[in-house]
Amino acid sequence: MEHALDSFRTHVEAVEMHEPRGQVFANTRGVAYGDDIAANRQALAEQLVHPVDFATRVEEMYESGFRVFVEFGPKGLLTGLVRRTLGDREHVALPLDGGPGKDADVALKQGVAQLAVLGLELTTADRYVAPVPAEEPQKGRTVLLNGINYVSSERRAAYRDALENGYQVVLPTESAPAPVPEAQPVAVAAPAPVPAAPTAKETAHLDMAATPATDRLADYLALHDDYLTGQLRSADRLAALLERAAAQGRTADVLPGVNAVKEHGLAIGRTHLRVNEILRDLASLEHGTAPVRGPMRTRARRGRRPARALSRWPGPLRPSRRLRSRPRPRLLLPWIRLPTPLDKASVEAALLEIVAEKTGYPADMLDLDMGVEVDLGIDSIKRVEIMGVLQERFSADVAAGPEQLAELRTLGDIVTFVSGQASDTGIPAAPADTTTPKAPTAGTALGRIGRSQAALRTLPTPDKLVDAYPKDGGALLIDDGSELIAALNEQLAEAGLRVHTLRLPGVPERGEADKGAKEHALSDWSETELGTHVEEILGDGDGKGLSLVLDIAAEATRSWADGVRRLAYSLLVAKHVVEPLAKAAADGRAAFVTVTRLDGAFGATGLDEELVPASGVTGLVKTMAVEQPSVFCRALDLAPALDADSAARLVLAEAYDAAAEPTQVGLDGTRRVGLGLGDTPSYASGVEDAPDVGADDLLVVTGGARGITAACTAELARRHRPGLLLLGRTPLEDEPAWARGVEEAGLKAAAALALKAEGEQLTPKRVEELFRAVTGAREIRQTLERVRESGGEAEYLAVDITDPAATAASLAPYRERVTGLVHGAGVLADQLIANKKASEVERVFAPKLAGLRSVMAALDADKLRHVVLFSSVAGFFGNRGQSDYAMANETLNAWAVSWKQHHPRARVTSLNWGAWDSGMVSPEIKAVFEERGITLIPVDEGASSSPSSSPPSAPVMSSPSLARPPRCPSVSRSHAPPL
Repeated sequence: MEHALDSFRTHVEAVEMHEPRGQVFANTRGVAYGDDIAANRQALAEQLVHPVDFATRVEEMYESGFRVFVEFGPKGLLTGLVRRTLGDREHVALPLDGGPGKDADVALKQGVAQLAVLGLELTTADRYVAPVPAEEPQKGRTVLLNGINYVSSERRAAYRDALENGYQVVLPTESAPAPVPEAQPVAVAAPAPVPAAPTAKETAHLDMAATPATDRLADYLALHDDYLTGQLRSADRLAALLERAAAQGRTADVLPGVNAVKEHGLAIGRTHLRVNEILRDLASLEHGTAPVRGPMRTRARRGRRPARALSRWPGPLRPSRRLRSRPRPRLLLPWIRLPTPLDKASVEAALLEIVAEKTGYPADMLDLDMGVEVDLGIDSIKRVEIMGVLQERFSADVAAGPEQLAELRTLGDIVTFVSGQASDTGIPAAPADTTTPKAPTAGTALGRIGRSQAALRTLPTPDKLVDAYPKDGGALLIDDGSELIAALNEQLAEAGLRVHTLRLPGVPERGEADKGAKEHALSDWSETELGTHVEEILGDGDGKGLSLVLDIAAEATRSWADGVRRLAYSLLVAKHVVEPLAKAAADGRAAFVTVTRLDGAFGATGLDEELVPASGVTGLVKTMAVEQPSVFCRALDLAPALDADSAARLVLAEAYDAAAEPTQVGLDGTRRVGLGLGDTPSYASGVEDAPDVGADDLLVVTGGARGITAACTAELARRHRPGLLLLGRTPLEDEPAWARGVEEAGLKAAAALALKAEGEQLTPKRVEELFRAVTGAREIRQTLERVRESGGEAEYLAVDITDPAATAASLAPYRERVTGLVHGAGVLADQLIANKKASEVERVFAPKLAGLRSVMAALDADKLRHVVLFSSVAGFFGNRGQSDYAMANETLNAWAVSWKQHHPRARVTSLNWGAWDSGMVSPEIKAVFEERGITLIPVDEGASSSPSSSPPSAPVMSSPSLARPPRCPSVSRSHAPPL
């Protein structure tokens, strides 16, 4: 922190400061605040560079007579440290925050109540309490009566008579609506009683007299039978065709035809549905009843199949053998099943033991209030491993999948859930499964590892879903200042929607409101103000909320940095609207649509580099579609040449599309395209690429000293022997004495002992810092040794590539000799869109985007012959919990196309990797991947996909991948690209 000391000291000097009114303890050993204002300023500023001496300060306070310790701030970590420091000595320590998942307001008031009971003088007047609204008289309860919950007195009497007169039934007769004369009952013989045995009654079948209406109904049912039978035969034939094509290796040749038949079938289905509606209304008119208002439509949702409700069927329906899908493999993991409520103390002891074993933290450091990810750094992979061990110790009744486990924020939450009290955590248990799970056998292959090229595909014109959004439903436009906003305002208002516009900072006011749209203006880019405006918008219209959100990013940004900021803001917008949209989707369509104006093809034709960040929003939309399948999600890219009215019509046509797929559509006014996979890329420069990597090349590799990038680097050195400059943040220093000779499994315990010996406060974060520094340096040394053993030469440069000045200084001595770049740096901060934090987004974006720009600025672009970007299938397909990572990788893909266009002789490749079968993937985690149909990339096979093996002029490529991405119907089973 020394680099920030002078700046912080300047700000401290500028703040007015007085003598303390009471005793104020400093957080630095041997320092106190007193009458000397200058000394107080110095103590405050220099705390940045001194370690926190918390335990000693607590002891000093206790010796001074303080017995009550109150923690202000989130959670209660400091409260636990005070209790641990003072032990059994008389004291009271209480937090004013309840922690994750608890009501902060209730916790604060409970804390105040405890302090009052202790006798402390408190000022309890709250200046921020709003007045209690006056209660308005409520109308009596309104109950909608229908055939389910209401039976007239006449009908009740008829039921009673039927029960009392031997089950005699009166048939209806055709007559005028005048009072119906009493008909002669038709007696139905009762079954003869059988002594000493239960009686069985046979249902009487009544043949209604033929009428024109029943004849038409019979004709229509026969037609409906023919239609369904035809659909089954069509599906049967398509399945057989695909089987033959797969056997001959010609799947790609038949897929376009299969898709065409599929689209034709969907069109017929929608027509059939409309015919049903018309016949229903005609029948209602003929019988003198009011037709049902509004269309009877079925909304197709991702991941769900419409339920079939056939009251009568002419004969048994036997599915074709070809259409029977193979049973999906079922696994014991990651579902954790527990029996009757367990003893909480036993679960707590087991959990602390397992966490200590899996993380390396000493057990005496662990506390149930510690955050699983925030305090202990336990990621989703390690969390599944821990729960897997718990499963082995306790049997199973309650189930929780990985996504549910992610909601268990603290160790205490896990204990509460596992002990059978899941309701306390607010996490719903997954449905129990009565079948016996079968673990996959070792080496089970779900699909072969393949490589495909990103390719544009022509899409059919969308069919409009009539009344897709409710009348007077809410629509939100994110106003970026483009001309498209006014046209969209007008057309949305004409469609009967309540329109709100949210003007981004710096966007000028448009004067008079457009067609009654309510305008809201943002004064800055803070998330707080954004959340306030969204809450205000959601409360409009009697709380009807939002049905449609259009995030418009059609106005060109001034710089790369502005584009990245705007991209991150789209994620924050999505964060605040995704749950309201999911709630609205229960009553009709709810949609999240983004609009860019790059080239109408997602940047596939090449862009100015400053415009590239806008392309990353597709990763957000595809991820939201995975996380919230009930919400209609679509990312649109419009050609800049389109006029505003035409562009607005195209946008609304997509928002009203009857089909939920695809999630990514490009439009130029004459063609509608999507992005899929093919054997050749959509972009070709027509210029011969640079030669393969060789011994005369010097390559810069970001993130290349550790992890998977290191494995690829070593293989690259073995095959081609180039010079390598490996860039990373980890300082390559000598190991501290406490770590020498200690195996990795014992490093954390050794680090804890070293901290205790130095008198430093023992926290998991501090232990983790020391652990990572040692293991990181060890891994770097191993990578350098592997490269040298392969016959290559490598040098490691410790530098933060997000710092342009530091990067330029580090690479300056090599600038003229560098001929290539492998950009493999990246970090993860997995979290659902609704829970994303701005700081996490910035942390994920920084190495991928800012790091790329910093390194490229430090090199001579004209000398670069090879550029390889490590992207991910998370961007190409979307991936739950990785919205920011998906957005960053989609930006890399577009940047590769742009840079290739401006440097046609360079070999440019963006490798969209899937999940790797590396050391961090335990058997439990492999089981999770196999359950989801994901084929892991073996390290040796993936590393052998060297940059030099890319086909000519292939700026974007999908590489070793999934067996079949769950959300990409156009991808063949033989290659599946996860990013």
